[in-house]
Amino acid sequence: MQTLESQLRFVLLRQIDRGQQSVSLLARRSGLSQPSVSNFLHAKRNASMESFSWLLEAAGFEAQIFPKEVAMDRPAIRPKAIAELHRTMKEQRMPEVEENARSQRQREAEAEHQRR
Repeated sequence: MQTLESQLRFVLLRQIDRGQQSVSLLARRSGLSQPSVSNFLHAKRNASMESFSWLLEAAGFEAQIFPKEVAMDRPAIRPKAIAELHRTMKEQRMPEVEENARSQRQREAEAEHQRR
């Protein structure tokens, strides 16, 4: 059984290969550094729960936890339905994710300015 991290890595790397995503875009949207995102994608480091959550959100996904017996009874979702759900979630969540990334960049710029 694949871990959630390996599943997310697979999906993100596939999006990057298809040109739908990039490391720099994921970093901007998640508020993480590019090296952190790259290290996660190449399995050099595991993500903290917080970082994992930010990456999920930046990619337009959401994790839900179900009791095992409920999850086993759920019908399989077809790829077209997943793509449509992903597109809908992305349209609804991207302004919020972009705002979080913008706030993170502002905090980093202020911190850099204070260091000088």
